Amino acid sequence: MRIALTCNFSPWSPYSGGGQRSTHALGTALAREGHDVSVVFTRTPWEHFEVPRVEYALHWASFFGLRSRRAAPLRPLNALSVLSAVKALHSERPLDVVHGNGEEVVLAASWGRESGVPVVTTPRYPAYPRALLSPGGPGRLQRLGRLETLLI
Repeated sequence: MRIALTCNFSPWSPYSGGGQRSTHALGTALAREGHDVSVVFTRTPWEHFEVPRVEYALHWASFFGLRSRRAAPLRPLNALSVLSAVKALHSERPLDVVHGNGEEVVLAASWGRESGVPVVTTPRYPAYPRALLSPGGPGRLQRLGRLETLLI
């Protein structure tokens, strides 16, 4: 099975927690079971940290902000760069399923419905960013998805 996992930040980021570590653990376990696993984490382009050897294909999507942090005001825009990464993986070889942690996969869910790829979300956050809870939250990101070709 060809699986893509997504998560904001990474387990090696200065800001990481249970979602990042569990995504890494899930990717490792699925790869050990013989699945073709790609994990898409986000980070700012200038963020550098040591990444150990992993058992899955590691991909990076841009984090919209000066530094990766939970309270970054443009964090919901990460859904654009994650969608781009998921689409690129799918164009290389079709994905069977995409699994995300939260708002970073919201646009991939719309794409998944159109392309026939199931997208599952398992939130591991104590709270979502305020922009997603406001009126029109995720819908606002879906509307931004139409601008994807201009922004990415």
